[in-house]
Amino acid sequence: MKIIIYLISVFFAMFGSGCQRNENNLSIKTTDTDTIYKFSASFGESKIAQLQAYLNTALNSKVSFDHEGNQNIKLNDKDEFTLKSTAGLISINFDKKINSPAGYTKLKTLAAGIQNKLREDK
Repeated sequence: MKIIIYLISVFFAMFGSGCQRNENNLSIKTTDTDTIYKFSASFGESKIAQLQAYLNTALNSKVSFDHEGNQNIKLNDKDEFTLKSTAGLISINFDKKINSPAGYTKLKTLAAGIQNKLREDK
């Protein structure tokens, strides 16, 4: 009987720690070519509020992680990018052919800020 209780305890301990480790998974991918800049990240859902607050401040716009489709976000009067954000996932697409070099620089700064926020401890 003690062995069964011990095995059940070990099982729950392993299961519980596995769930916690999964929350800390972070994957970031960047593609930068002559014509496009793409940034994507998957992250633990505990980072959503922190990331959303950063984006709202950096973009001076309200960004939603509850939105199902793409959001076109303006960087300034002439530059914009496409943002897709859901719980635990963010994706940015920037077309260099139709946007300015200044907009590209601003977007790269934004992406670096996103990476920093996702890597921060709470």
